[in-house]
Amino acid sequence: NFYLGYINSQYRLDYGLGLFYDRYYTSEYKSVYEDRNTNENDSSRIYHDTKAGGFVLIRYPFSLFTRVDLNLFYQHLKRVPKYRKNSKLADDPARSTINLNITLPSLSYVFDNILWGITGPINGIRSMATLLYSPPFTPEDASFISLDVDIRSYLHINRKFVWANRLAFGFSEPINRDESERQYFLGGNENWIFWDINSELYEKNLSKTIYSSHVVPFRGWDYYDITGVRYALLNTEFRFPFIQSINLVWPFPVQLKYITGALFIDIGNAWNPEDQFDKFPLPRKIFGGIGLGMRANLGIFILRYDLAWKTDWHVYIKEPQSYFSLGADF
Repeated sequence: NFYLGYINSQYRLDYGLGLFYDRYYTSEYKSVYEDRNTNENDSSRIYHDTKAGGFVLIRYPFSLFTRVDLNLFYQHLKRVPKYRKNSKLADDPARSTINLNITLPSLSYVFDNILWGITGPINGIRSMATLLYSPPFTPEDASFISLDVDIRSYLHINRKFVWANRLAFGFSEPINRDESERQYFLGGNENWIFWDINSELYEKNLSKTIYSSHVVPFRGWDYYDITGVRYALLNTEFRFPFIQSINLVWPFPVQLKYITGALFIDIGNAWNPEDQFDKFPLPRKIFGGIGLGMRANLGIFILRYDLAWKTDWHVYIKEPQSYFSLGADF
């Protein structure tokens, strides 16, 4: 993974540019070297990806809390299918190599006046609306226009508790062909360590991942469980102080302070036009996840744990899903 970026913030108008080059393996398995079955053909959905591209950014602030971002992003993806042969990975001649080019100009309006706490925002509002357009330079290029809106509100109660709410929605429309629509993948959690994935929908949307969006958190569900060209999501979470400190003496001294707890509900869906009401652009079904969790700031990163039950508001799954993940709360 190689990344080089430069941003100049000396003047009111910020500008920057960057380049990146990545090579790695991708798979719906937790490890590309993991054998789920003794049959080698059963573990064939492995790919070697090469990504290269760059961006140009212009940012203009109207005030301390509001700004406009203009971003021009380009990326090339070469995805080579692999299979296991004699305990090694070799090119798979039965599947085609994917070559994609994507150019994404975008315009965003941002408002952000939040105050940060130990594991995430504790007060204020942050919101962003982004208009994204992919021009059809060639007939094979993915071409679409999309609009994404994300609004988050944080209420600090009695200097101890935080009620966090997030409303997000988006839609995309194809320009030259239906299969070039941008997809929204609903399910999972950000930076989920021991992740699970919906293998069937992962394979189905493989060629679209370069320009599509993963919408998280939607706990109780796996990555790619719910997909569509429109989505709506509501996250509501009550955060509270849980453990003052934990001191371990052996085998090595460790002190953990200010572990916070959380109770949450995630509600939403990702859908296609045929799945919505005739007179309203809303889906006929609504899914969700209900659960609880803990967060600990370990100094170099924040470790989160969530336990969630998924539901369609008619049936609850008895077995909950565990999420160990990294990073601040939404």
